[in-house]
Amino acid sequence: MARGENNVRYTQASPARAATAVYATLTAQVLSLGALVIFEQSMGRELAARLAAFGGRPVGADAEAVVGAVTTFAVLMMTVTGTSIAAAAAYVTWLVRARQANDRSAATGPVAAAWLVPGVNLFAPALLVDEVWRGTRPPDGG
Repeated sequence: MARGENNVRYTQASPARAATAVYATLTAQVLSLGALVIFEQSMGRELAARLAAFGGRPVGADAEAVVGAVTTFAVLMMTVTGTSIAAAAAYVTWLVRARQANDRSAATGPVAAAWLVPGVNLFAPALLVDEVWRGTRPPDGG
């Protein structure tokens, strides 16, 4: 070891913590989607009819009557979008960490390509998860 050189062992965060984040974000996503579905079932048709009734004029008593419901709908849509993005990020993080726990030299590029390349994203994520699953199994006879 040369003078002034740091010899630091490569440490990677455990995939267990990333898996917990996946569970939490998926739970949040399901809850936010459930809230949106409940809102749509209870107020969707009525809100659409009220919006159509005032012809899209953004001012007046008719427009002010639907502001609360439209705001609720917008907040629910943003929540569903945000939790979906968070779940995707947590899942990709878990997949990268799980691959690197099996093989320290595993690159992160294939995970990004598996999700971002059209066509490839239909089968590659499943293959990567299968690779991780097979890598965590005990050796034959174990």
